Amino acid sequence: MQKRTVLASVFAGGLMLAAFSGFTACTTKNTASPVDASVGDGAASGDATSPDAAGPSGDASSVSCGKFGNFGNLQAAMTNLVQGLLLDCRIAPFFASLDQLAQGHMRDCLSNQLGELMHCAGVTYNGSHDSDGGLCRDMTTAHLGLGISDADFNAMMSDITEVLGQAGISAADIAQIAPALLSLKPQIEASDAGTLTENTCEGGAEGGIPPMPDM
Repeated sequence: MQKRTVLASVFAGGLMLAAFSGFTACTTKNTASPVDASVGDGAASGDATSPDAAGPSGDASSVSCGKFGNFGNLQAAMTNLVQGLLLDCRIAPFFASLDQLAQGHMRDCLSNQLGELMHCAGVTYNGSHDSDGGLCRDMTTAHLGLGISDADFNAMMSDITEVLGQAGISAADIAQIAPALLSLKPQIEASDAGTLTENTCEGGAEGGIPPMPDM
């Protein structure tokens, strides 16, 4: 409970993670581009597809992949995130239709985004692919037509923060990489509405991600 409170304070201060990630931050595969040779710890590279192709920008130089153990640990955390999103009644409907392939795509692209920020060897997001060759798209394209509200965005970011905290990333390190990811908000959010658009919470449930399996 104490850890959740600390991480919540980081989020409330505007230093939450924005993944880019966002809802199907890459939930729908696009295999139009061929896969290049794999680089680093499992991320694949390719040509960026648009000027705003989602590589987060910012200074997170003090946060290293070594603090996470390795890129594989980051991928395991993103697996927990994708599974946890299906359990968060605030935003679960955004992800309910994703099959196993789409869930894997989302996991891999989220891993590539965070892996770049955390300086995992050879990992970049722009033009990268999932493990099956699906292109990780720019944020504007990935979220077009989803109608994501400010409240939806904030719920997603709190879930990302929670999962990273459960995986052992400190609040200080989360705060360090947050501004770069937060800069993607204009590409993800469709409205500044303060209400959840797909909320299915009942009986006073607050939503969020429960404790996930240890990596």
